[in-house]
Amino acid sequence: MSHRLLRRVSGLAVCLQLLIVATVSAHALPGSVLTFSQEHDSLLLSMNMPLEDLIVASPGLEALQDIPADIDLPDADRVSLENYFLQHLDLRSAETTYPLSLLSATLRTAQNEHVGDYTELALSWSTHTLVAAQAFPLTLTYDAVMHEVRNHRATVLWQSPGRQPSMLANFGFKTTVGNQQTVLLTQPRE
Repeated sequence: MSHRLLRRVSGLAVCLQLLIVATVSAHALPGSVLTFSQEHDSLLLSMNMPLEDLIVASPGLEALQDIPADIDLPDADRVSLENYFLQHLDLRSAETTYPLSLLSATLRTAQNEHVGDYTELALSWSTHTLVAAQAFPLTLTYDAVMHEVRNHRATVLWQSPGRQPSMLANFGFKTTVGNQQTVLLTQPRE
């Protein structure tokens, strides 16, 4: 009798383990968030993305993993990041390509309900000469991280002072004739 009971208990334990495994699903890290805003005569771009995904896309940046969170990155790392992103980020209007300058680069601890704590890279860029009201529509080409991590997505927002951010675009990796597809950003609604 005890042998039968032991087999039933063991069978129930196995079923319970299978049920738990079946209900747990893997979640990707959050995607890139690009937030545009206006400051005086400059269009600013703030970018946030998981460091882990960036390192998968560009293994040469793996030294960033050893830098503690919440400090500005050293100049050499900033230059490496700027070189990487300027190959994967382009902003233009019908007539003009807008050069971007990296203002700051910081690592910070972030939290996501599906994946828990992770390290996030926060970058701030400026055009220095572009007034938002005159710029739209803008064409954005962005394939950082997603050119290697194909489930990585980008959300593009517009942030007006004192308001909630408004959505301009949300996209993943998609090529057109071998190049990342461009995304048209229209004038944000106030």
